[in-house]
Amino acid sequence: MTDTGHMEQGGPNSLPPELWLRICFLLDLPDAGNFRLVCKTFSGIGARVVFRRLVVHADPDNHSLLRILARDRAKSKYLQSFIYTPAPVRRSWAGAWSAGPVRTLLSDDGQVRQQAYAKLDQQRDAHSRVQGNLLICELLPVVLPRLTGLRSVIINCEGWHQCSDRYGARGSYTPLTLIHRQHGKPGSRVLTALLGALEKSETKLETLKAGRLEWRSIGDLPQTPTQLAPFSNLADLNLHFCVCGIDRFGLGAKHPDLAEYARLNEAKMLPNFLGSLPRLRALAIAFCSLSPRGPGVSEGWLRDVVRRGQHWPHLASLSFGGMNLTKSLLMDVLARHKDTLRRLELFAVWLDDHWPSALAEMRDMLTLEDATIWSGLCGDEGRWKMLGHPEPPRTEDRENVVHAIRKYMVQGGSCPITDETVARGPPEMFGGCRGSCWY
Repeated sequence: MTDTGHMEQGGPNSLPPELWLRICFLLDLPDAGNFRLVCKTFSGIGARVVFRRLVVHADPDNHSLLRILARDRAKSKYLQSFIYTPAPVRRSWAGAWSAGPVRTLLSDDGQVRQQAYAKLDQQRDAHSRVQGNLLICELLPVVLPRLTGLRSVIINCEGWHQCSDRYGARGSYTPLTLIHRQHGKPGSRVLTALLGALEKSETKLETLKAGRLEWRSIGDLPQTPTQLAPFSNLADLNLHFCVCGIDRFGLGAKHPDLAEYARLNEAKMLPNFLGSLPRLRALAIAFCSLSPRGPGVSEGWLRDVVRRGQHWPHLASLSFGGMNLTKSLLMDVLARHKDTLRRLELFAVWLDDHWPSALAEMRDMLTLEDATIWSGLCGDEGRWKMLGHPEPPRTEDRENVVHAIRKYMVQGGSCPITDETVARGPPEMFGGCRGSCWY
């Protein structure tokens, strides 16, 4: 467990400079004003250190740390910001310990036995992390209201999602999934209890300022005022859906009437959810590339989101991925909503068809000073297969497949483009979504 603290040097509770420098030397820390301490060191120093920021990782030692904070007001009254970062666990290792390796554990082949024991250790470690994360989630509603000096609580979940299933039906097994998926068995109860406890406390909190949220489909988005309340302060949002389109229930072939009803119902859910986020600064929406899509579904979602953009005065970044977008559709949206798009610092899209002339048309339409095409995504065969295509494209076709348009406008500030930014590709350019469906 590590937590980040800051000591007000020279204050009544500050450590002597000699002891302070010795601690930093022992911990190999270059900066004496911003350091990392283990839990035992924190409890030993006691109230002599004034902590301004606490970062919690899901580790067994954190349980005792949270209880210390809850009991001792001297240690907790100076805490102003609480950032919760659970330990990510891949879902493929997060289930119950598998009985599959039992046969291989008794194998005569030493290499097979070694691999089986390694797999068992990975499953045991993942199971331990999951249990630790769940215990932290149970403690948060009890501990946070007692931290009377808090001014903000941030649940930062960017970059946790790693698609472990080839078809994208399952994602990483982290408290992010448990907390934000409304139908998660412990998740919705934990989130409701946490927010209820915070509302009754004396703290003034800004919950969920930034995050990567995952739902199986648009139909699972929160819709009621109670469900939408936790997300009202979001400024940076990265939405990921594992399944999109009218076939999320498998109704397309057998029950077309029910499928049409589901499509119409979903068409209202995304605008309703986005309409409850007045403080958005950056929005990225991505669908698993292998998800089934109905005709016209992506077009409707794109128009709804861009149309909604005029109601977000602080919006600076807008990204779309995993949609069936064509040149004609995109040009129509650009023509209708030029005023909204011109004030953006980042506009990124993923297109299906090949159109080398579209970049020039976009620059003329939006009066772009600069634009960049990033084509490195298609260069790796494994990544290309994850996009649902049978074989990698030819070299001359690569830059016609994925168009990530990074621009800075004549009006509304600047967002300079460098070779390093382009080399990093979609994880940095598409709202900083690491480990997402772009890969």
